[in-house]
Amino acid sequence: MVFNMAPGTFGAIAVWTGLIGSILTIVAYVAILCSPDSERRMRLIARGLYALSAAGVLTAFSTLVWIVYNRQYQYAYAFEHTGNDVTNLWYRCAATWSGQEGSFLLWAVWTSIIGFMVIARAGKYESRVMPFFVSVLAFLTAILIKQTPFLHFLTVHRDWPSVPTDGTGLTPSLQNYWMTIHPPTIFFGFASLAVPYSYSIAALIWKDYKDWTTRVMPYTLLSCATLGLGLFMGGYWAYETQGWHGFWGWDPVENASFFPWLAITALVHGLVVQKSRGGMARTNTFLGILAFWLFLVGTFLTRSGALASKAADGQLLSVHAFDNISKSGLFWMQTMLAAYGIAGLVLWIARLRSMPTRKTTGDTLLSRDFAFFLAMLLMLIACAVVTLGSTTPLFLSWTHQPPSQPQATFYNKVLLPLTMIAALAMGCVPWLAWRRTDPEKFLRKLMIPWFVMLAFGFGMLFWVQNAERGMAASVDPQTLSDTMHHWISPGIQRICVVMLTSLGFLAALSNAILAFRVFRTKPLAAGGWLSHVGIGILIIGVVVSNTYEQTQLLTLDESEGPQTVFGYKFSFEGMTGTPKAGRPLNPEYDLANTVKLRLTPPGADNAPSDGGPRTFLMEPRYFVPKPSIPAEAEDKIEPMIWPSIQKYVGHDLYVGIASAPEPYMHVLTLNPGEHKQVGPYDIFYLEGEVKPMDYFAAHLYIKTEDGKVFTAQPGIMFLRDAQGRPVRGEMGQPLMYKVDETIPELKDEQGIPGGIILDNMVPGSRQVKLAVSLPGIATMWHVPLAVTYKPGVNLVWTGVLIAVSGALLAMMRRMREARRDPNGYTVTDPEPDGD
Repeated sequence: MVFNMAPGTFGAIAVWTGLIGSILTIVAYVAILCSPDSERRMRLIARGLYALSAAGVLTAFSTLVWIVYNRQYQYAYAFEHTGNDVTNLWYRCAATWSGQEGSFLLWAVWTSIIGFMVIARAGKYESRVMPFFVSVLAFLTAILIKQTPFLHFLTVHRDWPSVPTDGTGLTPSLQNYWMTIHPPTIFFGFASLAVPYSYSIAALIWKDYKDWTTRVMPYTLLSCATLGLGLFMGGYWAYETQGWHGFWGWDPVENASFFPWLAITALVHGLVVQKSRGGMARTNTFLGILAFWLFLVGTFLTRSGALASKAADGQLLSVHAFDNISKSGLFWMQTMLAAYGIAGLVLWIARLRSMPTRKTTGDTLLSRDFAFFLAMLLMLIACAVVTLGSTTPLFLSWTHQPPSQPQATFYNKVLLPLTMIAALAMGCVPWLAWRRTDPEKFLRKLMIPWFVMLAFGFGMLFWVQNAERGMAASVDPQTLSDTMHHWISPGIQRICVVMLTSLGFLAALSNAILAFRVFRTKPLAAGGWLSHVGIGILIIGVVVSNTYEQTQLLTLDESEGPQTVFGYKFSFEGMTGTPKAGRPLNPEYDLANTVKLRLTPPGADNAPSDGGPRTFLMEPRYFVPKPSIPAEAEDKIEPMIWPSIQKYVGHDLYVGIASAPEPYMHVLTLNPGEHKQVGPYDIFYLEGEVKPMDYFAAHLYIKTEDGKVFTAQPGIMFLRDAQGRPVRGEMGQPLMYKVDETIPELKDEQGIPGGIILDNMVPGSRQVKLAVSLPGIATMWHVPLAVTYKPGVNLVWTGVLIAVSGALLAMMRRMREARRDPNGYTVTDPEPDGD
């Protein structure tokens, strides 16, 4: 009977199974806490119920994947998120989490899987932690019951006569390999934030402010690493496909992943201090609650519909936000936000006075204790700034005010000094000791990195001056980046750039030295310092690439030959799409349509013939996507523009389509008595006829390949009023209009006759410029391009990957400590210093 059940019904039952199993799991664990004598038997029952709940969630997710992959359009979710044109195997699977319901289900799947990890490693904390962790799964399944992805199509679209045979398709920007790996990665990081939250609540209830750190530390590092990796993936995805030259635009949805990462990273530092020095129980339990709650704030922000509207200037508040969630789903989201936030805060305040306190800022400012305290303080200030800025549209919508959001300059101004202080602290902390540092010893350790940093700074100063000269000569005022020179003077900008990059270099160098020393004896202990190396490199890359990128706009005209920008010679080689009346390109919605550009790099013209490839091909994509609604007018659909990127070690060459390529007819210039071959036609210009203030005309013969000859007389007529007088414009010039000469015998495959237009005639020589549109002659193109030279951008990606690798290495170390400590007691393993 199960096998005859409709997939949607089967999936809905699976979600109910997940909800009921989650509730019973919570009851079973609470029973253990109320009756410790029955712990062994009830624990087996609780684990079995949790397995049932997880199985329900995994089954529901598998069912939705099957529905979407097999294009079961009888279900509204499949119709709305996939279509017959989505043929790629991975994109058809990725369409599962492209909508509200699918992403909630993905979140639930990762939560259920992480729950097994918690059970396996929690030890004596299992019954304390799991009720709070499983409550997240209960909420998610409750949302999925109200916001179900298994609704029948005709239940949602009652005005349709029958189930459609095609869906609206997957949004073109989502038909990208990042769609298959970025959402699963970022949602894994989001789901893992529930573990530190649950441990924090358990620590507060049972007043265990010391021993919980060993268990929670690996999960905290896991959240930090996966969220950081997810942010990297999202940034690179935007860089590759959005066409706005950048990897971070302070979009509220981007920030919704960033401010939980700041909070969980602050918790990582707090736990290091607590394990090494004691104290920080108040701060760490608060941060464990805050990180998860901020994720819920970000989730609510992106799904409430507040970001799906437009600001007063007509710009979308976010290009990533979901539409409004259903009222019932919104209720459960609000309940989660209030329950986890208010309950956690009230419990934390109730325990505040009873929590042990200990000075954690060290005996002097010159101590590792104070450096960690400063790092956490800076991260929390940045977290508050980004959170308040990102939630501005939400507060405005609640007060019925026009929606708006802070501009990128707001974040840049506030975070600039914070980043400088943080980079300086990271550069000094490897040479600091806990509690107190001998100043003389500290200066002796810091001396070599400091002087190397000064040398780097002088080198950066020369580089900056050269870059500024290059920008003054070539940067386009319409550049799309929000660089510092928009809001500070050039002199101050130069100082800020040199200081920031130098301090980032100091952070990378100091931590690299210590990481190398530690790695030789304790490889896993080098993870934290390796992460700081990555952050230092990241700072350099962000500052250099965003401040000194150069953008030039150019239009390649197929009839005028190549043009040179930034030393690269650009030649247009054609379109892979086909022009169509009313639409400039690609009537078949071909996502692979490209503009083919042949580039010759600087110096390649003089390179030896056997010196390797002298040119390369770049293919930015331009196409008009399929209408999301079959009846939608095609002329209202915004075209999609995806850039092409040529990567080098020191820079990227970033080429995108600036505006719609414009097809135009083949143009040729002829003198009387001259003829030219154009495609399959030989066009002979016999003579020009001129009647002053009346008309110009060109007498032509067109000879086809099979020897047929046709005549044409395209002309330019002077416009006259009712009395026959010439009509003049505002400047007194006579107004004219072109009279094209249609040749009915020469028709294309669609039956449209070809023609010739007289574009211009020189009165004295009677030289003519003709625009020819005949069957068999390829369309000519004007291609507007935005070419950006982005120096140092690959330092951004390198820095993030190094930082994430360091966090994962540190996680392995903390997992090993937890295995050595089955009862949950703290293992004293202080962070190594520069000795």
